[in-house]
Amino acid sequence: MTPETLRNNLVSAIIDPLMVLLFGAALLVFAWGIVEFIWGLSSGSENKEKGKQHMLWGVLGLTIMVGAYAIIQLVLRTFGVTTFQ
Repeated sequence: MTPETLRNNLVSAIIDPLMVLLFGAALLVFAWGIVEFIWGLSSGSENKEKGKQHMLWGVLGLTIMVGAYAIIQLVLRTFGVTTFQ
């Protein structure tokens, strides 16, 4: 196995699925924050505030994941690593 093949397999088998998993987790946190916020509108301010915090952390997580994906793609293209997408 050549180093290039090893790199390509590493990116395809580990890095890409990990990025999708983390992006999905951030999206779930954001969606749960929306649900908590809506429930908090009728039940009380404590759930509303928790919902706001979850939405904030969800957006922050999504922003970080998009930035990390962009940096990873930049590095991969710089070194000529091709993935099987």
